[in-house]
Amino acid sequence: MSFVFFWLSVVLLISIGLLHVYWAFGGNLFGEYVLPEYKYNLKPHFFNQTPGSFMCSLVATAFFILAFLEIIYHYQIGNQKFVSILLTLACFVFTARIIGEFNCLGLFKREKDTTFAKMDNMIYIPICVYLLISLIVQLTILK
Repeated sequence: MSFVFFWLSVVLLISIGLLHVYWAFGGNLFGEYVLPEYKYNLKPHFFNQTPGSFMCSLVATAFFILAFLEIIYHYQIGNQKFVSILLTLACFVFTARIIGEFNCLGLFKREKDTTFAKMDNMIYIPICVYLLISLIVQLTILK
């Protein structure tokens, strides 16, 4: 069972990372669905502009590193204690993303009628919940 959680989450993390690499190189597929927005002026929430190549590359790198850490932890390579601390930190990040910032992101957002809010409820929050559960399963079973 943990094997399925492991591989599905690694594939998911790498896929999300590759999507961010695509955006970093100027791609705009799904661009209208991925930026939080306000209902009335419909501008991107973060500094009223879209993230640049550097930010997309940074996020992609974070997803690739997390996938790599899961592989290292699953196959018990290297310092397991350090890797488990980093994966636990990732659990806190996913928990924070699920809860949100009470405005445009997460379960407790105020903006519920925007395109992003609908996608957040249908896709992004469930992915974060799955990745969180997957990490918890990995950390508890392989302890």
